[in-house]
Amino acid sequence: MSAGLSPSSPELIVRLPGGFREERRYAAEVVLEVLLGLTVIFDEEVAEATTIRIRGLEGEVCVADRFFAHERDWLRSASIPQPPYPEWDPSEAGLDTRLVTDGLPILFRFDDSVKTLVQRSGPRTDLNLDVFGTAFFLLTGYEELADPAVDRLDRYPYSASVLRHQKLIERPLVDEYAELLFTVMRQTWPSLPRATRTYTVVPSHDVDVPFTHAFTALPRMLLSCGADWVRRRDLTGPFRRARSWWLTKRGDPSADPANTFDLLMDLSEEAGLRSEFNFIVDHSSPAMDGNYDIRHPWILEIIRRVHQRGHRVGLHCSYNSFEDSQQIAREIEILKRVSEELGIDQETWHSRQHWLRWHNPNTLQALADAGIDLDCTMTFETHCGFRRGTSHRFPAFNLLTREKLSLWQQPLLVMDATLLDGYAMDLGFGDEPREIIDSLAKRVRLFGGEFTILWHNSRLTTSAELELYRDAIDILSAY
Repeated sequence: MSAGLSPSSPELIVRLPGGFREERRYAAEVVLEVLLGLTVIFDEEVAEATTIRIRGLEGEVCVADRFFAHERDWLRSASIPQPPYPEWDPSEAGLDTRLVTDGLPILFRFDDSVKTLVQRSGPRTDLNLDVFGTAFFLLTGYEELADPAVDRLDRYPYSASVLRHQKLIERPLVDEYAELLFTVMRQTWPSLPRATRTYTVVPSHDVDVPFTHAFTALPRMLLSCGADWVRRRDLTGPFRRARSWWLTKRGDPSADPANTFDLLMDLSEEAGLRSEFNFIVDHSSPAMDGNYDIRHPWILEIIRRVHQRGHRVGLHCSYNSFEDSQQIAREIEILKRVSEELGIDQETWHSRQHWLRWHNPNTLQALADAGIDLDCTMTFETHCGFRRGTSHRFPAFNLLTREKLSLWQQPLLVMDATLLDGYAMDLGFGDEPREIIDSLAKRVRLFGGEFTILWHNSRLTTSAELELYRDAIDILSAY
């Protein structure tokens, strides 16, 4: 899943400092191989700083080390960087590099003896910016273990994250640091090639409620009619709801307002995109996991159409599965079995946790153990943006076992509920959801990243919801 250069690409020889070898190696692999697409060979000798050379060429780039010096405070709150974070303009050092803004936040600052962040001495260049430590901190969600906190649904909240400071949630900071490092390397080796990155858009749809009425009994429907009338002040809503419920119960699934699957695929296809639909296949919490059976004929027909039209089928892991590898393994096996019966054969299987429930690193390990190839859960319920500091998919790392996992993570940047339900977003984009989408899209495009948006099929039942999603696809595909 990583980008790479041609076989003729030069080999980078990377020498790491002592201590935290697995962690340092992982960070270097993600930055240099995954994000920059370079070929890396690790020299087992120990260096004072991460040192990069190219076989057969003069020169070396030394990247300073700060974060991994916290050996005594490892996975403790004392190792988390404290605001305010100073900012540095690389142009002051003669570096012309792509950044979101001129000022680059420095999470792990150095002492006063470091006068400049770029120092050149003959063929050696020192970059006094902890590129790899910062990348490791953000990519692994280190703070979630070092200073744990949970919200009402047992998730790590935005309010506890360092990303709440200085609008860091808005920035793909790992991508920016990687870009800066490449600029320094290109000054040392002007002919150094890099991978070509293409901005892509992935619309994804979690199927929590495939049908509003198909599996709803009469008493519940009548309660909803009452809510239309009393809470929503919709005088005609109860009649539309009752008619739709009656037609759906009579065997016409097209009459159900949540049955927007063909519409979602139409919108993606018109924009040249491929949607991903994630289905709940088991119920570890019956009260929270929806009320549909994956083997219901109408659900099977939806899955069949998704595949026939060239879109992807994925797993929406049930509510209580987030720390249970056996439950996730059971669920992916059910989905694979159903898919096989429908003639669907996918090389890889993707997932997203229901309600974004996540414990780091337990959920990562459970997904990897269950054989999931890629997960796209990483976002905050209350804020859009770059929770893992990147717009690119990357391999996961277990902070407790100190191992890189077979599982990859794909950042989720925008979720419909965050935009539509009025959560407190202090992103600096104004109150207009379209501005949020547009601003984030520009930043993803800057680094040739992947913009994943989550829009539930059941959030297209009003004209306002449909109009916003149409505009979102138009905005994203315009780049």
